[in-house]
Amino acid sequence: MYTEKDTIIEDFILYCKDRLGIEQLPSIQFTNDRDWAVQRRSFGQYEPGTRTLEIYTGNRNTADILRTLVHELVHHRQNELGKIKLDSGQTGSVIENEANSIAGIIMRDYGKMNDLIYESKKPIKLTSLLKEVIEDKEDSEWEPSLSDITRDEDDGSLIAAEYTFKSGKYKVIFNSEKPKHFNVSFGLNTGDLNQIDTFQMTNEGNAIQVLKAVAKAINKFYNKYSKQIDKIYISGTNKKRSNLYKQIIPRYIVNPEIMSKIEMQ
Repeated sequence: MYTEKDTIIEDFILYCKDRLGIEQLPSIQFTNDRDWAVQRRSFGQYEPGTRTLEIYTGNRNTADILRTLVHELVHHRQNELGKIKLDSGQTGSVIENEANSIAGIIMRDYGKMNDLIYESKKPIKLTSLLKEVIEDKEDSEWEPSLSDITRDEDDGSLIAAEYTFKSGKYKVIFNSEKPKHFNVSFGLNTGDLNQIDTFQMTNEGNAIQVLKAVAKAINKFYNKYSKQIDKIYISGTNKKRSNLYKQIIPRYIVNPEIMSKIEMQ
């Protein structure tokens, strides 16, 4: 089972991929072996030849781990651009100074979006990242499609719409409590009419995939019913989930017009 810290690290890697313009992510490994860090006198290492990087995570909080991770990801991008030379890793070199500078900027920007990275040290159990995240695959089972709609019997106005993932495992429901204003709820499909289990949404290590699919459902919902939508409300079941929603969902909303209709609480 993946922890919240794991989810943040996965999201941060995708964030860095976009910010740095990385063409293909390297192989990324994490270790808690203190001897590994002592022998290298470093918390991170990037191998240009094999395009692999390794990060030491023992007794470090999330922000410390991310700082090392983004530094090494900058080196990977430098390698993709053909900048890495034999002496590039020397302290004070142009390559090292560039990695330090860019990593600092990205950390500040990401920290403004997600202050959970500054929490205290907690054990981390990562040996490698979720395969589907590292390979950045779009799995068809996460594709949402319209499965049900409800209209007012008198004027035909839209009251609710339901989207189900292709796997049938998750649902996204848009429900109107007043005309043209819709609340979004999503979670495990319980099999009962209009019933979902929102508390099970992120317990399987696939929060990123679920939230990307939710954003897809929002895009589809708005594109189909835009004239009947003034506002879309998204609320987390707790503060930590709200922060994750605010951090991830907007990245996959394809149209600024749609984002202007969304209120995240």
